Amino acid sequence: MYKKVQFIAYCIDTFPHKENANYFGTTAAALNGNPIDLYHFQQRVAYLGMADSKADIASRCKILEKALSKAWADTNVAGADSNCLKIFMVPEFYFRGNKGAYEMEDAIELVGTLRNMVQADKWRDWMFVFGSILARYSDSTGTKVLNIVPVQKGAQGEPGSKVIIKEFKSGIDFISKVSQNSTDRTDPLADWQAVHTTVPKGSLLGDRVNHPEVGKRTKIPGTRRGYALDENRGSGKEQQKKNYDGLGVFSLDQLSFGVEICLDHLMQRLRKSPPSKMQRRIQIQLIPSAGMDIKAQSVIACRNGHVFNCDGGSGGHSAVSTVSKAVPENAALASTATLKTVAIKQRVDLPAVANGVTVSKFYNNTGQLHIYPSLAVPAATYVGMP
Repeated sequence: MYKKVQFIAYCIDTFPHKENANYFGTTAAALNGNPIDLYHFQQRVAYLGMADSKADIASRCKILEKALSKAWADTNVAGADSNCLKIFMVPEFYFRGNKGAYEMEDAIELVGTLRNMVQADKWRDWMFVFGSILARYSDSTGTKVLNIVPVQKGAQGEPGSKVIIKEFKSGIDFISKVSQNSTDRTDPLADWQAVHTTVPKGSLLGDRVNHPEVGKRTKIPGTRRGYALDENRGSGKEQQKKNYDGLGVFSLDQLSFGVEICLDHLMQRLRKSPPSKMQRRIQIQLIPSAGMDIKAQSVIACRNGHVFNCDGGSGGHSAVSTVSKAVPENAALASTATLKTVAIKQRVDLPAVANGVTVSKFYNNTGQLHIYPSLAVPAATYVGMP
């Protein structure tokens, strides 16, 4: 069992590409006679990447491999210490392609590619949170998108693989629709593309995307973001039973982990479904995101546990906190944990060209590694016991 843990954040801006804020000037603009939402129209207008999904994925993997090699070689990383688990996290939306999501078949294949990327024995004492993969499919009700976070323990193959699926879709997750006011436009994206050639045909607009219902939320009518607990939410309901079931709590190498993807953290997904009696309390809470930070009222980690966030918004940033006072079991959701911020030990700039790939074709910046100091792993404790 590991005695220490070290967090390494791969901070890179994974948001859709932002155009010049003056693209339409400073006065009100109209498109085909209809008003447009200037902020969203100008600020998040195109997904970066290549039209060929397989080529896009291969290029992003090359960029990722360069970041991994930089982390491996850095002397601030406790690479030779077999008692220290190194956790390398990539932000949300790292893998999405230039249309906003890949086809499901490509996404499934990518999970295996990432597993093989860290199969060498040198990665044995590492764990990887590979950002998220956006996977799309369609049924009779429209376009569905899974936001999938693959977690992989190095050198363990499929037994060391986990998948977590995001529940809550945020308004900043996808390119926003053109504001239509009272006009019911048949195809706003087509109108958009008529004047904005950087938006590939087939791109996902946020108003056309649904996350599949996973049986864990009930909308309260008349509220913007009010979700009530239902019969599938509660103690123990987030504990993974299978490696790929998408739930947010799992164990690897005798450590207990909880994962929340961006808005899921703000919505207190794990606080609403904490470990049940005699289950292990969460020792390490992981938050891959794009537009989120650590929220004390959403922290579920135990006393002396750690919370790690790697975010792909606003240029990319990260944070690590240690829990000095945990939220008691059965406490009100408004209760907050007491946290102590951990300072970054080393920042490592990453190159503009990685393994022959120009990074700016896929991301808004070249990225940076944030390497944190090694921290003590908290002792395992169990719900219902001191």
